[in-house]
Amino acid sequence: MNRLQMKLDVVFHHDVLFGVELLDPVTLKQVYRGFKIAAIGLKSEPFLTQSGIFVWHAENDENLQKITIDPGHRPFTPIELSAAEMQGLPPARPLKSVVLSPTVNYPFSDGVTGLVGTVIRARTDREPITDAVILLQWKDEEHGWFGASTESHSNANGDFVAVLRLTPTQSPQLFEGLMIVRLQVNWKSEQRHSEKFTVSLGKVTRPTSMNDQTFIWDELNS
Repeated sequence: MNRLQMKLDVVFHHDVLFGVELLDPVTLKQVYRGFKIAAIGLKSEPFLTQSGIFVWHAENDENLQKITIDPGHRPFTPIELSAAEMQGLPPARPLKSVVLSPTVNYPFSDGVTGLVGTVIRARTDREPITDAVILLQWKDEEHGWFGASTESHSNANGDFVAVLRLTPTQSPQLFEGLMIVRLQVNWKSEQRHSEKFTVSLGKVTRPTSMNDQTFIWDELNS
């Protein structure tokens, strides 16, 4: 048993309602500094454990409305968790692990494959699509399209950054050394995707004067 697991066991043997841990979307390491997290409807405030988990003391959770996660000045998107998500956690270890979504200001290091772009409603008025769930899909050599494990969200300007984390056993399809991908956009209960295109492996592709990486909702495939 590793030291983190021992700390978790100690925490959840106490009289607690549930815990939330926040994970960086690229490194998958815990983050907690600078975050404001609250359980709307509960009486108690969370406390931060030595293992970096936000924990609430036990109380009746019938009045829980949602969990709000405010990253402050950190390069992550604010997140809300529903009461149902928290109330459905296993009683023996009620821990919710949340992989955060990066913003366009995230300081990506070399080796990360991703795309910075913008999604708009139509070519004519260029109204930004806000708060859409966005992810890159990559193409397997044999089995078709797969969605990235990390989701992103478009901001008030329609800007987003989508990243891919592949395991050593996954084999993406390449074209002239570039990775074949397409963009999936989930907005207002509807899912659409772009035509396939290519991005550089191990690099975050950003808008240029030749390609501003703008995706138009009305022209995406259903």
